[in-house]
Amino acid sequence: MTRLTKGLSVLALALFFSPLAQADSAYLQVVQAVAGKGEAGQGEYVDVTFTPGSRGPLAEFTRTRVGKRVEFRVDDRVLTVVTVQGAIDTSGLRMFGGGQGFGGKSAEDIARILEPGTYVEVADAGKPDQDRVLNLDAGVPADATSADTPARKRTTRQ
Repeated sequence: MTRLTKGLSVLALALFFSPLAQADSAYLQVVQAVAGKGEAGQGEYVDVTFTPGSRGPLAEFTRTRVGKRVEFRVDDRVLTVVTVQGAIDTSGLRMFGGGQGFGGKSAEDIARILEPGTYVEVADAGKPDQDRVLNLDAGVPADATSADTPARKRTTRQ
């Protein structure tokens, strides 16, 4: 092994184990999505429960992005963009419509998009001027009971 090859091997290993070598996205499988209405002034929301196997990928992805913007999307349709305040270590999320609602859709429409088995992709968001009108509250407990499926496999609706 030449010196250059050894150096490149060490560099590749260092990048692989470096925090800079982050996953580009995480996939979360939906168990259930339920629309609801908040108290006065809170508007509509959607409670989303993911499989227990989705919790780890979500926590790991957000742990390395504190202070950064990420988006939650289905089939390249952005559902929400949030700034990560801390690792999201839960398998349930509550999405609230912003000041303009859910971008012209009702909470029921969003819940229908998030049917059981659908995969939600979490990825780095674009520029701030591309903000969407949704926000997210990661404090909702989840009671996901379905069998885990690999969070990296993505399915789409027909």
